[in-house]
Amino acid sequence: MKNGLFTALALLTLPSLTAQVLPPTSVPVNKTKTSLLTKQADQLAQHDLQANFRLFLNYSAKSDFIVKFSDHPVEVPAGEKVTADFTFEHLPNSSALIHLSASGDPTAKRIEVPGTIASDGNMAFKSLPGKDFPLDKAFTLMARFNTTTIKGTLVALAPAKGKWERGGKTLFIQDGHLSYDVGWEGMLRGGDRVDDGKEHLAVLVGDHEGNVILYLDGEKVADADGLTSKDKEGHTFKVGSTTEDFGGDFKDGSIDQVLFWKRSLSKKEISTAAKKKIDELNTPDFHWKNPGKSAGKQLNLIKTGTHPGYGTIVSLEKNKGITIHEAWMQPLETSDHREIVRAWDKNSLKRGQEIYNQLCITCHGSDQKEGSIPIALKFHEGKFKNGHDPFRMYQTLTKGYGMMMPMPQFSTRQKYDVIHYIRQEYLKKHNPSQLSKIDDNYLGNLPRGMSQLEEKESKKTPPPYKMMDFGNHLFWTYQIEPGPLDTKVNIAQKGLAIRLDSGLGGISKGSSWAVYDHDTMRLAAIYTGDQFVDWRGIAFDGSHGSHTSIVGERTLTNPDRPGWAHPETGSWEPIRVKGKDGRLFGPLPKDWVTFKGIFLGKDGTAIQYRVGETSITETFLDTAKKGGFHRLIQVGAGNSKLKMRVGKATAKLPNKNYVIEDGSLCRIFEPSSQVLLLHTIDGRVIEENSISAHQDKKPGLSAPTAVTTQIQRGDESGPFAVDTLTVPVANLNPHQSWMRTSGFDFYPDGKRAAVCTWMGDVWIVEGIDQLEGTLTWKRICSGLFQPLGLKIIDDKIHVTCRDQLAKLHDTNGDETIDFIECLNNDHQVTEHFHEFAMGLQTDDKGNFYYAKSARHAKDSLVPHHGTLLRISPDGSKTDILATGFRAANGVCLNPDGTFIVTDQEGHWNPKNRINWVNGDGPNEFFGNIYGYSPVTDTADSAMKNPLCWITNRFDRSPSELLWVPKDAKWGSLNGQLLNLSYGYGKIYVVPHEKIGDERQGGLCELPLNQFPTGIMRGRFHPSDGQLYGCGMFAWAGTQRKAGGFYRIRKLDQPANLPTQIEASKNSVTLTLSDEVDEKSVKPESFCIKAWGLKRTKNYGSKHFNEREWEITSATLNGKKITLTVPDLEPTWGMSIDLKLTDKSGQPFQRLIHNSIFELPE
Repeated sequence: MKNGLFTALALLTLPSLTAQVLPPTSVPVNKTKTSLLTKQADQLAQHDLQANFRLFLNYSAKSDFIVKFSDHPVEVPAGEKVTADFTFEHLPNSSALIHLSASGDPTAKRIEVPGTIASDGNMAFKSLPGKDFPLDKAFTLMARFNTTTIKGTLVALAPAKGKWERGGKTLFIQDGHLSYDVGWEGMLRGGDRVDDGKEHLAVLVGDHEGNVILYLDGEKVADADGLTSKDKEGHTFKVGSTTEDFGGDFKDGSIDQVLFWKRSLSKKEISTAAKKKIDELNTPDFHWKNPGKSAGKQLNLIKTGTHPGYGTIVSLEKNKGITIHEAWMQPLETSDHREIVRAWDKNSLKRGQEIYNQLCITCHGSDQKEGSIPIALKFHEGKFKNGHDPFRMYQTLTKGYGMMMPMPQFSTRQKYDVIHYIRQEYLKKHNPSQLSKIDDNYLGNLPRGMSQLEEKESKKTPPPYKMMDFGNHLFWTYQIEPGPLDTKVNIAQKGLAIRLDSGLGGISKGSSWAVYDHDTMRLAAIYTGDQFVDWRGIAFDGSHGSHTSIVGERTLTNPDRPGWAHPETGSWEPIRVKGKDGRLFGPLPKDWVTFKGIFLGKDGTAIQYRVGETSITETFLDTAKKGGFHRLIQVGAGNSKLKMRVGKATAKLPNKNYVIEDGSLCRIFEPSSQVLLLHTIDGRVIEENSISAHQDKKPGLSAPTAVTTQIQRGDESGPFAVDTLTVPVANLNPHQSWMRTSGFDFYPDGKRAAVCTWMGDVWIVEGIDQLEGTLTWKRICSGLFQPLGLKIIDDKIHVTCRDQLAKLHDTNGDETIDFIECLNNDHQVTEHFHEFAMGLQTDDKGNFYYAKSARHAKDSLVPHHGTLLRISPDGSKTDILATGFRAANGVCLNPDGTFIVTDQEGHWNPKNRINWVNGDGPNEFFGNIYGYSPVTDTADSAMKNPLCWITNRFDRSPSELLWVPKDAKWGSLNGQLLNLSYGYGKIYVVPHEKIGDERQGGLCELPLNQFPTGIMRGRFHPSDGQLYGCGMFAWAGTQRKAGGFYRIRKLDQPANLPTQIEASKNSVTLTLSDEVDEKSVKPESFCIKAWGLKRTKNYGSKHFNEREWEITSATLNGKKITLTVPDLEPTWGMSIDLKLTDKSGQPFQRLIHNSIFELPE
């Protein structure tokens, strides 16, 4: 898994990793100037056309004289050794503009050159009979262009006006790379960067199946199967623009040609076009050339500086009374560098400090702490390798250097802000030899900016996790006190944070909090401040290898020890799972403490648990006194004396009921029912009151607010239709919830579903039984710990959380959950970001099943790492059914009582894998040595083989599998096995076979467009018989929409998918879902390739011994196709590419990736 922000982004300059000296990417400011001096003192040097530049003259003239910009004269005043400072701008669709600043004149003169407006060729063409542009059939689209922009449209088929919509298609540049997007279906991107100002040829080829290939300069750079949608009537074929909210208009370059064919050009034809031999191809159906005319003359965009424009030539009108002392040109930048540096002050210093401490400090460190990359420049003592004056530092940030990557996310001003901070904080104070001088001469040479362009800085909006209302509690892992991860570290692994002060906005908007740990049932901390936590961790800021810590002033802390002494022995020595690192994890035994859940009442969040057989309820009450907290403890009748850890040991005991034990102040409770109110001031118990009445358990949360969205009915032109059950994204729901949908299930009425999100919400959505119409969403619960599975049993919602299996109760029928019951918290949780609790399924006996991930790139610590787990129906017991997984994203229960879980490429996993699991126990091992298992043999023979290995290009991150019910509405696919893809947002059918007790098979993608988000969980609706799926984007994946909920309907058209694959000596037999044309079944209709993999401790594996196997015959018997393959042998990696024709005469192509482990006779 990879975070979106690489730590390398913080590197400002690095020494070479070898003896070779890296060439600089920056130049001194003087080298940005081109001298125009000649031997003739009254003339300027001849030069080519220049656009968007600064012209500086220092001269002596007895009388006014003329400077000509091509044919346009500008009068310059006489004087002795005076200056004239010009800027010339001529952008597309604008007039040429000249600014002149002369010696002695404080005002700049603005001159707009008449008759110079020129178009860059943006054009739009409406589809007409015989002159249309079908992009949903076979086609070829070609564009020849040059640009320096990182974004902008080449050609689009899109709405003539308005916003981007479904059915739109655009070939455009995104982040400097050639890209193709089909609205709400998916995107294709590939090749080297094209924003280099050089000429490039982009070619997009599609076929009748919706498969597309993207070429750049004659070379294939990307492809995708089924990336299409039906063209929408009324869409316009546009050159240089898409829509007002998508794609961006083409700027900073030239689109010279656009060609369109209503057929798929061959690779050879595309190669010919790349050699500028387009005339050798047959006549295209459409050919557009850039008119590029202005005032009857051909104009070409010229790049002098950062922005291309139309050029001019500068000259002087002959005048013998002129002497030119200095004359040079300099490209214009987007913003005025001189003015930015000149304006440096305490505000820019503060802005620079914020950027540095958010990003740069990670790698570069500070004078107090070394950064994470030892070779990164230490600003307080190192020497710059790529220039150390502000302008060269700016170029390093802009262009990168060595391992340092460019910083396009920052504006010119922001880059200079961080340069200002580095100079003041590190160079001036600690490293003065690297502090360059800034004087008027230096400032005068810095580049000027474009007056017609305004450089925009990214709008600063709080990240979604800071805007979200989590409710007044949040289950999470919290580090309580700073410190290394050793046996003394204080972390509430199963923390429960509760907001103590009143107010709106939920827990993150509070100012005082308590944190409990339900592993040990201790009060871990009370703290105050203006920030809830540091927001670190994969679910918050996306960081890996980090976890969340509380911040602020800690009023009270208790160590990571039991909150209560053992009720029978009185011992404080914890009985917990000891990790490989010596730390303790998991809950105390159930005869010691048992966490029962939390009740959300009018008097606050009440924590309920048992110590031995004694029931305990705790609540914090509001207090107006600063630093004072009232902790209400209700103790039920019991059989033994109890001792509770209260806080730090004190010299003076509050009364006779207190003792000092295990290094803490502890309160003794006699075995009788009682209520205690502890008044804690600044962490000290200064008094206590016993009160006679227990608090009433009255629900206190308000009824949920309804939010409505619409069902977007899908395109019904193919074998499947995908309906979007629109989720209420953050700006559409009152809680600003981050809707990373992670699990769901249906209510028996079929009209409603419960949907959980990874950020801790549970929502009810009503209206899913409609084909079209309005959906009503209500958030009924919040504050759960990263839910990744949900199941409804007897109308009760059960949720797999990282810390527990939660059962949700609405005790008063107001549609709001007011009791979160902990059905089981055997989960062994550590702070590592990667150990997700994935999926939730149940069997006929009521057992629950989920998968627990292992740590990323690290050895396991606890027995649950990398396992398949079963929880008993009453929650009293957890069993390990299998081991050796890395990140098993969900669980599938098979009809025969076995299981299927996926796994992800990583250390000891050469590729992704589909695992058929018997559930025999810890010795059933699936290969990840970094998982916790009694199997330590690294040989391949020590692990169970998967059903298949999945190469990355086919699916980079498989998630949960499920069976199509035999009574579903999926026709010939009923009874088949499906696999969902988090990584690519796809769905696959899983044809396979059973040989003895083992399974082998493969995957084949359903003919669907990619979902905009990863798809992780799926269920078939009990009434309509269709598939519903949800998913999210949270770690590495190509589909980056936060979340989504969808219905996938099977239509009447044939799906033409493999439903079974059988391998035997010298042959492979495929069973298809639908009949095909017998004439298309021939050896040349198939291509079989094979490759090997190597399983090691390294991350993943490349392909070894790639080869193609000859197919000598292909025979059809009903829906079965048998291929004779003489060289067929067991292989971990294999693909079968088939191109056939169905019974209706429609051609189709399918690709199967599979594995063969055994070849029966």
